[in-house]
Amino acid sequence: YQLYTPIIGVLLGSSVFAVGGGTIAYARNLLPHETAVQERHIGGSSEVDRVTTSAILADSGAGSGIGRRSLIKRSAGFGAAVLGAGLGLFALGGLIRNPWKGGAHAALWVTPWASDNGEPVFLRYDAEQLTLARPEDLAAGSIATVFPYKRSWSAQEAHDAMYASNSPVMLIRLLPEQAVRVVQRRGQVDFHYGDFYAYSKICTHLGCPASLYEAQDARLLCPCHQSQFDMLEYAKPIFGPATRALPQLHIAVNDEGYFYAKGDFIEPVGPAFWERRS
Repeated sequence: YQLYTPIIGVLLGSSVFAVGGGTIAYARNLLPHETAVQERHIGGSSEVDRVTTSAILADSGAGSGIGRRSLIKRSAGFGAAVLGAGLGLFALGGLIRNPWKGGAHAALWVTPWASDNGEPVFLRYDAEQLTLARPEDLAAGSIATVFPYKRSWSAQEAHDAMYASNSPVMLIRLLPEQAVRVVQRRGQVDFHYGDFYAYSKICTHLGCPASLYEAQDARLLCPCHQSQFDMLEYAKPIFGPATRALPQLHIAVNDEGYFYAKGDFIEPVGPAFWERRS
């Protein structure tokens, strides 16, 4: 799964370069090198012009030799077959596997931060050794990327949760002078712990990791398409193509002094999809 996105990028980039190279080669070697000027006129072309144009196109096709070049025809046919197979697989996959069969627990509605049995989900750092997040770990004006962790999880379950696409959360500690100016979102007034706030790291535009933090302005920047989110106003987008605020995670600190999530996100994380209610 870690190679999935890089492979898509390499193949897509290679396809774009191949199309560009083919276009340049076609323009240089196959198109006629002549300059023609034709005056505009009202109405359709005359019969002579239509016959002449058809003859020119037929002559160009015959002169290019495409009809006699089996490699070009086979390549075009192979490309069309691959494209058709890909589109068919996408359509067939939607008929075979129902992504909403889980109902309220379908993959797009819940994240690894959810806990059905009431077991606390701690905030952990991305490290070789398990390290749970504590308030004293962060200085004012700093951030850290955290992931969900349950003590009942096996090593594989903890690994899968940390690498799930909807798991990353930005734990932010505001500066003291900023914390008093925070505008809380309706229904999420108590989601923070002191001057600590936790928001999904997944940009609501196209799902990139929004992790560039401007401490003095309390703004979070997504490096992909430059969306900016105001951390002093419930991570509301203030610039760029993103139109929805980052989902906020309800956090608290237990008796041992560790951060934990008091529940899953109350809205889906990441980009919008058809079934979203907002």
